[in-house]
Amino acid sequence: MRTVKALLAMHRNVVLVSDVPEIGYDVSRFYAIQSRFPLMVSGLDIRPTIAEYNSRQHEAQAIMNELALLPGVTLIHPECRMFDENGKGRFMANDELLYNDGDHLSVAGALYVAPVFDDLFKGMASETQNIVKAKL
Repeated sequence: MRTVKALLAMHRNVVLVSDVPEIGYDVSRFYAIQSRFPLMVSGLDIRPTIAEYNSRQHEAQAIMNELALLPGVTLIHPECRMFDENGKGRFMANDELLYNDGDHLSVAGALYVAPVFDDLFKGMASETQNIVKAKL
């Protein structure tokens, strides 16, 4: 909290990014076992629910939500892309693993959540264009 307030005091904009859900299992290993020996993991669902995610992230989210109320602070939620319509976590999309392990996104995972940053980057590009035009 002190760091964000210090950055704001220096007239900097701050972007906070919430965490993606932790799977709790090595996703690539689970997928390999599931693909080769499906009976070994039959009935095991490694996908966290959105309720489990919210419970685990409750304290961190409360702090980030409070900070997001401050002028100059933006909060981005990549986790919103990581749950399906039934509130279950995704570890695959487009036939690609979204995690390298139990909690770190793969390149495919990073690309999958990237659209949540689109509005932020468009706004930054617009501000940059306005600065350049003002200097001309």
